Amino acid sequence: MMSHTFLHVPGVGQATERKLWERGFLRWEDYLERRQYCPLPQSIHTRLVGHLTESVEALAAGYARYFEMRLPPSEVWRLYREFREKAAFVDIETTGLYPSGDSITVIGLFNGRETRVFIRGLNLDEFAEEIGKYSLIVTFNGKHFDMPFIRRLFGELPRTSGTYRSPLSPQESGLPGRPEVNRGSTGSGTRWRLERSRRLPRCVALA
Repeated sequence: MMSHTFLHVPGVGQATERKLWERGFLRWEDYLERRQYCPLPQSIHTRLVGHLTESVEALAAGYARYFEMRLPPSEVWRLYREFREKAAFVDIETTGLYPSGDSITVIGLFNGRETRVFIRGLNLDEFAEEIGKYSLIVTFNGKHFDMPFIRRLFGELPRTSGTYRSPLSPQESGLPGRPEVNRGSTGSGTRWRLERSRRLPRCVALA
C-alpha cells in the first residue's frame, strides 16, 4: 500500500500522482526502473529519484516515522498495512477529561494476538516498556485524549512523533475493532473486550 503513493514526495500532489498512475507508474519501483519514460519536469524527477530511493530503504528498515512525517494527514492510513505486525491498539480509562488535573486508571493494549491491561496501583508503570516493542499505536481520538494523558504520565515516548487521523473506518482498514476497557473499572473488575466502532482510528509512529 505504501509503495503505491507518491504523495510523501515534496511538491507531488494528487494531480501529479494521478498522472504517474495513468502512465503506468503504479509503484515506486516502476518509476525508479523506467523513469526515463516519464514525461515530468526535471525538477520533479530529481525529487522523485532521491525521495523514492530513500523510501524503499526506509520501508525495508521498518521506519514508519519517515513516512508519517512526510505524508499528508489524509494518507497516513497507508502505514497500517505495512506495519500492522508492529501495531498496538491502545485505549485508556481516566478519572476525568483533562490531563492537567486527572489521571489514567487503566490502559488496555491489544497487538492482534494478545491483550495486556495496565492498572494504576498494580502494573501501570510497565506500559512504557511494553509500548517500546511497537512501531505504531492505533487509538481512537488519541491525538486529543489518549496521547496527552499518556505523555503527561510517561513523558515523550521513545521515538514518538505526531498523531494522525485515518480516513478509514476500522472495518475498511482491516482493523479488528475498538479496544476498550469498561468505564470506571480500576481493579479486579476490569474486563477487556473488542467491539466495532464507527469512530476513526488514529495512529502514532514510534519507530
